[in-house]
Amino acid sequence: MFLPSVAERHRRTVLVTIGVSVLVLHAFVRLPGFDLVDRLLVAPVSEVTQPLAAWVVQRVSPGEQDRMAPSPASGALIVAEREAGQPASVAGVAWLEVPVGRAEAGQHRLLLAAGADFGLAPGMPVVYADSWLGRIGGTGPTTAEVDLVSGAARRTPIYLLGDRGQPLRAILQGRGGQHRPLIRDHEAKGEPVEGVVVSFRRGAEDPPPYAQLDMRLGTVVRVGDPQRGSAAWEVDYQLPAGAEGRVYVAAGAVTESVVAEPPVRTGPTSVTLRADGVFGARLCALRAPIDVPPAVATVDDRVLGRIVAQRGSLLWCSLRAPASWPGNSWVGLDGNTATRGDAELRFTAGGAGVPRGLFLGARTDPTPRPVGQLQVWGRVPLREPELTP
Repeated sequence: MFLPSVAERHRRTVLVTIGVSVLVLHAFVRLPGFDLVDRLLVAPVSEVTQPLAAWVVQRVSPGEQDRMAPSPASGALIVAEREAGQPASVAGVAWLEVPVGRAEAGQHRLLLAAGADFGLAPGMPVVYADSWLGRIGGTGPTTAEVDLVSGAARRTPIYLLGDRGQPLRAILQGRGGQHRPLIRDHEAKGEPVEGVVVSFRRGAEDPPPYAQLDMRLGTVVRVGDPQRGSAAWEVDYQLPAGAEGRVYVAAGAVTESVVAEPPVRTGPTSVTLRADGVFGARLCALRAPIDVPPAVATVDDRVLGRIVAQRGSLLWCSLRAPASWPGNSWVGLDGNTATRGDAELRFTAGGAGVPRGLFLGARTDPTPRPVGQLQVWGRVPLREPELTP
């Protein structure tokens, strides 16, 4: 019996260890060299085996979609946000409709999917319907940030009705974090009244037409104990749900288009495996070559699930029922109003590459199945240059 030498056994052990380590590393980190090998060696084989696997799955388990709520019209959430968010006309002010690329409520900031190329500039007012949100804080070539009034040290001129029936001028100062904005430096003609609406007031450097803006910031809330001299007045400021999708920016003039839509890539896909050997029916494999990394898959105009992994043209999709999506990843539609409440119809909120407004389904719908017309969607990542005020 032939036995390899000790040196030969050590060499084989080292080579096997290196090979296994590289494969484990490639399972978590994409290695360009392995992708090239996949295209040259594995891809020709998969061209035959993947369609064959899909054909076998279709014959063995054709499957059918469970009964679900009918899909609303395409873009129903976007249409509702436009109808609800359009501000009233003001002489000398033109409204630019700008989609929100990312809402960062914890940082009291919105990142808009348009910038200097769309005519946005620092200081421009940003509103949604009759709600004052803040101002453009900085712009890049294709993005702009909105400084919400609730952010730390952000001061907004306001007026409100006092306890003597006279309007009081004051300053609303944001405090950031989980704190509500604080009313500061109000006139001595009276005291604020709890529950009174707080309205925007034109600042000293604002153009005259801004005096006609009828915008609200919230209602007055009294905190502390006045008998101990610790009473204060805060404003219950809330970012409207629709404002996480699109906002309106005040400008003196507009370009040819008043809508800047973020680019989205989509393409057809097919089922390779309807279920996974480990995760079962909660995961399926798709095949879809598109130029933008897909973030979500749809079936018959409703969301099938999130794309959780990709290797070349092979995608793994995690199937989810509408009720199982995290609370910050969906927005409801109550009639024609976007809401974060427990609405019957739910749509994607956008972010992390997922376009906003894709239909998830009704709240009580079951988990969809990969049976029907399949597509994958991915939003082109926003470039975030260093924003300069």
